[in-house]
Amino acid sequence: MNLLIAAMLLLAGPALAWAADCSHEQTQTEINRCTDQEFRKADAALNRIYAQLKARTTDPDAQNRLVAAEKAWIAFRDRECEFETEDSIGGSIHPMEMAICYQEKTVARTAELKRQLDCPEGDPTCTR
Repeated sequence: MNLLIAAMLLLAGPALAWAADCSHEQTQTEINRCTDQEFRKADAALNRIYAQLKARTTDPDAQNRLVAAEKAWIAFRDRECEFETEDSIGGSIHPMEMAICYQEKTVARTAELKRQLDCPEGDPTCTR
């Protein structure tokens, strides 16, 4: 039994790092719920930055490109996380792994959008 627990901890190592705020949870269901809440916090932060960037983007064509890019990014995030967590599909740990993957991708996307938002007007080194 100890070998099984050790193997599970090794496989879940990166996931447990993201779930640090969920260390008090006792069951997989509780951990799944907690990691989902952590992802939702990250998603809310992304949505705030996205809304600010969209509001600051006054050119309609540029706004349309931003919306299209965000839709494409969401599709990418979803497919990438499905691929990255395919080994746990059907298992009780799968929702946790998906939430952690979503959170990781969302935090990275938020940083990308924040860089674009903070880009000074006329700076040719900015990606916006």
